[in-house]
Amino acid sequence: MITETRHYQVVDGIPSRQDIVDAIEAAKKHGCHVILNWKGPGYQWHGDTYSRTISPDDDPDKIFDSLPKTYGL
Repeated sequence: MITETRHYQVVDGIPSRQDIVDAIEAAKKHGCHVILNWKGPGYQWHGDTYSRTISPDDDPDKIFDSLPKTYGL
């Protein structure tokens, strides 16, 4: 089985809990998986890109708690 995947970008820093809730809602609305992309803090236009795949039935608190706590060196 395959499913559609949509990409979303957090453009104002690292994902907030609300960004994750919004990604889950988008996944539910479109019946797909969402890949949420963002740059490390202070590197909006360059630097490392991070991502997390989110499905419609994910728990926002578990995803938020599993995000990186530190970035870079």
